[in-house]
Amino acid sequence: PVERGDLVLVDRGYNDRKAVGRLLDAGADVIMRYHSSAFPLLDAEGKAFDPLAVLRPLKVGQITEFPVWFACGGRRIKARLCALRKSEDQAERTRRKLKKRLNGRFERVAPATLEFANFIVVVCTVAAEQMDGRTAMEFYRARWQVAGGFKRHLVGIGLAVAAFGQHTGIANDRARRREEAVERGAISKSLGHNVLATAT
Repeated sequence: PVERGDLVLVDRGYNDRKAVGRLLDAGADVIMRYHSSAFPLLDAEGKAFDPLAVLRPLKVGQITEFPVWFACGGRRIKARLCALRKSEDQAERTRRKLKKRLNGRFERVAPATLEFANFIVVVCTVAAEQMDGRTAMEFYRARWQVAGGFKRHLVGIGLAVAAFGQHTGIANDRARRREEAVERGAISKSLGHNVLATAT
C-alpha cells in the first residue's frame, strides 16, 4: 500500500529502523515520534548521538531542528530531529504517566527518559526545503485528526502502514482499493499532503 510521495505518521511505539528504511526505499517519507531507547541516532561522523545536549537550552514552546543519521542495513540514512519543549505542567503529566505505567516503580524509569518527557521529539525524513521543523511538528500533531476520522490497523512491513477499515470485512480487493483511494483523497484534502497512515 505504500506509494512514492506518501507520508507516514508513526507513533513512538513503532520505532523500527529496518521498517523505516523499507518505507524510504518505496519512495515514502516518515514523521515518527522519537523513542530514545529504540531508535539510536548517529552524528555526521557516524558516532552515537544523544539529542539531549542540544535540546536542553530550548525554552518553553521553542522548536528546533537539526540533522541526524541512523544505521539501516549497512548504510547510514540522513533525517532531521525536530523538537518542541513542553510546558512544565505538560512534562509533569508525561512523567506521571510513566510512573503509572510502571505501577509506581518510579526508580526504574531511566533518567534520560524522564528528561525526554520535557520535549516532543520527532524524526522527519522530508527534505528541509519541502517542510520546516514547525510544519513537521504540526503534521505529527494532526495524526489524531486523521486517526479520528478513519479506522486503521497494523499491516504490511512491521510498521503502521495504511489500511482502511478491517480488510476481513471487505468483499474483494477492488473494494479495498476503492476505499483506500477515498481515504487518501480525503486526508490529502484536509491536511494538504498525501498522508498515508498513522499509528496510535
